[in-house]
Amino acid sequence: MAPPESYQPSLSEDPQALGREFVRALQAALRVGRTHGWNNEASVGAVEATVTAANSVVAARGEFGLHVAGDFLYLDDVRLRTDGLRFGFLEIAVGELTTRGVGSVFVSGNVTAPQVQQFLDLLNSTTEGDEETVAAFNDALDQGKNPFAVGPVREMKELLAVEAEQVGKRERCKKAFFKAVTVTKAVMTQAHLGKRLELRHAKRVMQNMVDLMMDEEFTLLGLTTLKSHDNYTFYHSVNVCIYSLSLGKRAGMNRVQLADLGVAALFHDLGKTKVPLEVLRKKGRFTPEEWDLMRRHPEDGVKELVRMRGLSGLAFKSMMASFEHHLNYNQSPGGYPKLTRPYRPHVIGRIVAIADCFDAMTTKRVYMEKATPRDKALSYMLSQAGAKFDPVLMKLFANMIGVFPVGTAVRLKSGRLGVVVATPEDPTLCHRPRVRPITDETGIQREFPEIDLSLKGLEGSYPDEIVSTVEPEELGLDISRYFI
Repeated sequence: MAPPESYQPSLSEDPQALGREFVRALQAALRVGRTHGWNNEASVGAVEATVTAANSVVAARGEFGLHVAGDFLYLDDVRLRTDGLRFGFLEIAVGELTTRGVGSVFVSGNVTAPQVQQFLDLLNSTTEGDEETVAAFNDALDQGKNPFAVGPVREMKELLAVEAEQVGKRERCKKAFFKAVTVTKAVMTQAHLGKRLELRHAKRVMQNMVDLMMDEEFTLLGLTTLKSHDNYTFYHSVNVCIYSLSLGKRAGMNRVQLADLGVAALFHDLGKTKVPLEVLRKKGRFTPEEWDLMRRHPEDGVKELVRMRGLSGLAFKSMMASFEHHLNYNQSPGGYPKLTRPYRPHVIGRIVAIADCFDAMTTKRVYMEKATPRDKALSYMLSQAGAKFDPVLMKLFANMIGVFPVGTAVRLKSGRLGVVVATPEDPTLCHRPRVRPITDETGIQREFPEIDLSLKGLEGSYPDEIVSTVEPEELGLDISRYFI
């Protein structure tokens, strides 16, 4: 929700000062509203003070929670010190909240005066409450698209455990990503040294990746913004794996099928281990002879997989991904390897072809001056549906990626820059993704809470909107830092 015009965020980042001011303003407004309603000058001032205090915390810390633990209040995990009689309002606030069954107050974004009034009216609607009261409060707040939410009274260690679980999920995604990079590097090194390949470790890593894809899809998609100039092949392979899993999930594959697809995608470029490093790392255009070497990598990958001990179904699926990921869907000229007979790529090859092209286009490489912006890469690929790519899978991929793909840097109407962190489920709102603002209106980098551009506020307007995409490199932005 965009802040009101009168809002001037505090420059203070001291959690003690921010937290105490928010509690003081909230408790005072609760008392004044209960006594005088909202058409009183004192009430208007109290509400404005609460708006300013809440938005100051959001500006400094992002979305936050105020928690009751015993006789104390915590701003997130920071205990607010009472320091004698000056802060007696903290104790009063503890009583006001807990008698209503409220143990936590969450604020997920900037608030407005009507939203503060709705929240306070709910608290003043009863003097006693329990977990059912808390649930009823949240239902009302959700219906009003209010950034306030409440939680029941709990022990602080339980609150921290919930927060740790959310952080833990992100950490597990990062660990799975880098584990996949390590496994890819190990298998490709085996191939480069002429050793027999072993895919068992890759299968175990992929089963974990599939589990994470089911629960943390956008976190994994965000990790595809991680790029490594020196380890391009390995990072590219893991990125193609993530895109393939996400597309396979939307195509209706089960967990077993997804795990096989993921391993196949991970080693689709295995044949590049047979391309000389001076060619792989060459700056500028390839000669015709060098292009011939590069175009042999799909067949070379199959040859490496054939050398595996005890060929399995998993190995055959990996062969499909290797052999088919540069074939054109309609068998038109330009794809490779060149075939003399009609050939229809397997669904695994068709999925990996889409994932491979998207990540390759959106990654800067030694022979490319710059990467293609994600939205423009998707637009080009849609124009090739039915020719280069399976049209049904391409449409699924476009819906998955969205008009503004996860990881896209955007300029908002408010003047802020932001990063797309999730795409909306409703395709009619594909131009209104969830965005994390990363600068203020003047261009200064600051931390802000995520905003869902598809949700209207109480006044019926959207919180902000995208006016253009921007080139992160030209602005010196490292997009990956917002996903790790």
